[in-house]
Amino acid sequence: DMDPVVCYTVIKVPQLTEVPARYDDLKNLYVALADKNEQLSQANEALLRSNQELSQYAYVASHDLQEPLRKIRIFGDLLATNNQLSGKDRFLANKINKASERMSFLIRDLLTYSKLLKTEVEYESVDLNEILKAVFSDFEVSIQEKKAQISFGELPVITAVRLQMNQLFYNLLGNALKFTAPGESPKIEIESVAMDPDTAAREFPGYNPALSYIKLVFRDHGIGFESKQAENIFKVFQRLHTRDMYQGSGIGLALCRRIVQNHQGRLFAVSQPGHGASFHIILPVTHASEQKKGPE
Repeated sequence: DMDPVVCYTVIKVPQLTEVPARYDDLKNLYVALADKNEQLSQANEALLRSNQELSQYAYVASHDLQEPLRKIRIFGDLLATNNQLSGKDRFLANKINKASERMSFLIRDLLTYSKLLKTEVEYESVDLNEILKAVFSDFEVSIQEKKAQISFGELPVITAVRLQMNQLFYNLLGNALKFTAPGESPKIEIESVAMDPDTAAREFPGYNPALSYIKLVFRDHGIGFESKQAENIFKVFQRLHTRDMYQGSGIGLALCRRIVQNHQGRLFAVSQPGHGASFHIILPVTHASEQKKGPE
């Protein structure tokens, strides 16, 4: 007979002193994370209050400026139409009128920008084809006078703020019509493409994998600009040209970017001098709040 073989299993039990030490480490880590979360929450609340106060301040300041400016324009008109004024005095009165008119446009755009800082907006299903059609109607005279050639395809229906989409399209089309070389007719192309997840994640740092995205492109063949100015053009009151060359307040593209940011999207521009500019708008098809609701 063979002798029986006895097997042993060795189990290493951690020393009792190791468990409290690891527990203390986890506890300290939890406390540190909770403290960081509290700091971030307070910082977010402070930022929200700051934005609300800034919005309110800009609205009140702009609104209060309109009344005295209106009086300046009225009295300026009276002076300019006074037959007793000399040629030089009439010239100065017209300068006052033009300056006050420019200030009026600035105040109007500043008011519009301040309203975009507010978060209480209503999202709805918006057919971008209807928006584009309405904007074409607004620019009908300008399109005919400049003999603009505009091509466009079918645009999608997305969840958005209708008024803000109208403002976005209005500003981008207005820019494309405006920034052309003297004597040349504007050539504008507007297109929409669905974005696959990889492309959306690559082009949009704020990409949300739970959402589907589309890209709109407004492309013109106008004067263009240096690529180093691609971010500066979206700053408030930033101008690349003098008012004598191209009129405007310098807020239009800042408004556009703010609108796109309000919709959790991205707006950027690509251009070269003399080769036109392309404005790329990445937008979610549905708003994040709609995703949270789910099917009813």
